[in-house]
Amino acid sequence: FTQSRPSGPRPAVAPHKLIVAHPVMPKPILIDGFPRTVDQVGVLDDIAEKLGRKVTHVIWLDPPEELLYERIKNRKNCLDCRAPNTVRDEVCTECGGQLSQRKDDNQEVLENRLKIYKQETLPIAQVKQYRELLVRVDSTGDRGTVFRETRQALTKKLAQDISQSVA
Repeated sequence: FTQSRPSGPRPAVAPHKLIVAHPVMPKPILIDGFPRTVDQVGVLDDIAEKLGRKVTHVIWLDPPEELLYERIKNRKNCLDCRAPNTVRDEVCTECGGQLSQRKDDNQEVLENRLKIYKQETLPIAQVKQYRELLVRVDSTGDRGTVFRETRQALTKKLAQDISQSVA
């Protein structure tokens, strides 16, 4: 799940800054959390085209809402290293630093994020060119499991693409 935020100029600029920061990119790049709206799909495609690149895969994490509520309720971050932790942790599991729960980690804010997600981000999956690129990943596991599932799904999709291009 990618957190939904209201659309606006800031998210539309982020990939451009990322790409400009790395003008020569022979390897694939991963852009997290963008695009968030159907309009931003065109922005990303335009930026990629200007650089002789193209979007080849869209990783789609879509856990059940109940799980999102549970994760938000139990999430804490380290004030020192910013590592994610849970409310069960008394100190950061990475550096031993102090933990804090974000003020916006509550049901009301999450309900608003989900509303925006459904209105603005979910329609991206219906954009024909992106629907064909979707790599759906089961994101109900812990961070390590979701990472492994993402890597496996993307590896499988890349292998399929290569075998189709050779055939």
